[in-house]
Amino acid sequence: MDDEIIIFILSVMASVGVIYIYMALAKKYQIVDVPNKRSSHQAVVVRGAGVVFPIAVIVAGLISQVSLAFVVGMAVLAIISFADDVKSMAAGLRLSVHFIGTVLILLAANFFQLHALTVAA
Repeated sequence: MDDEIIIFILSVMASVGVIYIYMALAKKYQIVDVPNKRSSHQAVVVRGAGVVFPIAVIVAGLISQVSLAFVVGMAVLAIISFADDVKSMAAGLRLSVHFIGTVLILLAANFFQLHALTVAA
């Protein structure tokens, strides 16, 4: 079996394990969404479990030595998103931080060099 397949399988297994751990901690510390009349769900739902996936990407990025801008960008997005799940943040703050994180990820992907505007002389 290729090393990449083994790493992928181990990563999936680790992510599932971490999700179960997070779900237990979230219930213990009441990181939950209690439904109200505007909610689309009827039961209490754990909030913030999506933070596991960016953490997995960050760890994989550190292992595979991707650009620091990518790792920092993902961390910025994960932190503000999780913080908003725990305690609602102002929309302007969330938008600003998401913009910064996205720019860092795009820098890591050389997006701006690939899509630079050229002016004919």
